[in-house]
Amino acid sequence: MTGKIDWLKYANHDTNDHSKFPQFAPAQYLHHVKYPDNGATLLEVKQWAAGLDTAGLLKMLDVPHFGRSTQVTVMFKQLLALVHDGHLWIGDKQIPINGELIHKIIGLPIAGPDPGIEFPSKHEDTKLVQSMKDRFGLTKGKRGYHTSTIEDQNIHFAAELLACKLLRKCRPNEVPAPVIRIAINCAEGYTYNWSTYLAREFLEDAQDVQEKGRPFHYYWLLILIALIGWKEPSEAQFVEASPGMPGAAWYASLWLSSNRTSQQMTNTMFAFYGMSIHYEIL
Repeated sequence: MTGKIDWLKYANHDTNDHSKFPQFAPAQYLHHVKYPDNGATLLEVKQWAAGLDTAGLLKMLDVPHFGRSTQVTVMFKQLLALVHDGHLWIGDKQIPINGELIHKIIGLPIAGPDPGIEFPSKHEDTKLVQSMKDRFGLTKGKRGYHTSTIEDQNIHFAAELLACKLLRKCRPNEVPAPVIRIAINCAEGYTYNWSTYLAREFLEDAQDVQEKGRPFHYYWLLILIALIGWKEPSEAQFVEASPGMPGAAWYASLWLSSNRTSQQMTNTMFAFYGMSIHYEIL
């Protein structure tokens, strides 16, 4: 059940890179609220982002970006070659890649309609595009419509977050009209079954990489599937996440860091993790 991945191109984005994505800085959507009755001060979601929180999209901002170091790439290729038939196969363990696992990892909703229903037929898409143009004054780019024309903060934020993390075949600043419609619904607190959708998209994406050499969008998810579905590296300890946080939040310390020492430690950990995968499948 193993193969070899010779060529790999990433297609993913680091939402923690606030020089590139300033809108995703915590201060943009979170604030401190003081309650005089008990003197408590709590960190809460700003009112404009409340619908996105209800829809579950803000959980994606807790998902770490692991970078593209040599150590990460070598380990990732090992894992990708072990994805077959809806499972990650490591040694004698078969890890089913399904909505339940994605929900455990990220905390995305596992109930509600499939967001795929929002992508219409070609005829219906023409009508949708026109309605989106009329509402937002959209202009066409190479991969979709420029999000810069969307003045509603919550819709703009949702469209770019969807393109960064959840959806394939679009860029953060250029998205198809159906993505904008999904963003509108999420901004209003509408809940989709993102967990099942993402499991399906991940498996299709992995197959495209294995068979056609296409760029991979969900490499961060494959690493988390191994960490949570298989085992943690024995060479590292992780800070316990707050109650209610998704499993991915446990691994925030592995987020790509500009601190050289910290990043070297992370790279070393991934190198040892890759060795443990290698030994397991021999």
